[in-house]
Amino acid sequence: MPNSPKLARLVVTFHRGGREIESERASSGERALKIGLLMLARLDDLQAGDQLSVHQDDGGLTTTREGGR
Repeated sequence: MPNSPKLARLVVTFHRGGREIESERASSGERALKIGLLMLARLDDLQAGDQLSVHQDDGGLTTTREGGR
């Protein structure tokens, strides 16, 4: 996107069944998009209720992954 404003750090998170499965920080909106796509690509399927979200980093989150993927 041309002339897009510089974003603060973002956090991309994937939830399944109300549980956080994976979370990763991104330094830009473009990087957040790539991280989100990679998170989805690692899945075998999508289930009703799955959620992928992007939020501004509050400084207290860490990168996590569950399920041995």
